[in-house]
Amino acid sequence: MQQWLDVLGIDKRTADAPFHSLSWGQQRLALIVRALVKHPTLLILDEPLQGLDPLNRQLIRRFVDVLISEG
Repeated sequence: MQQWLDVLGIDKRTADAPFHSLSWGQQRLALIVRALVKHPTLLILDEPLQGLDPLNRQLIRRFVDVLISEG
């Protein structure tokens, strides 16, 4: 899980913060990481970039690229 947090640029302080205190983009990133904790065979992302600012869009794209490269 730490590897995923590193790729997404989520530091320890942010990772330990209450969910409701995170920005919309950080909440979306946290939900994606949460979905991956159980190592699903298939992960379906329904419009994961909708409503995100350019920085968080880039982070999610990079994260998905890492997931794809890891198989």
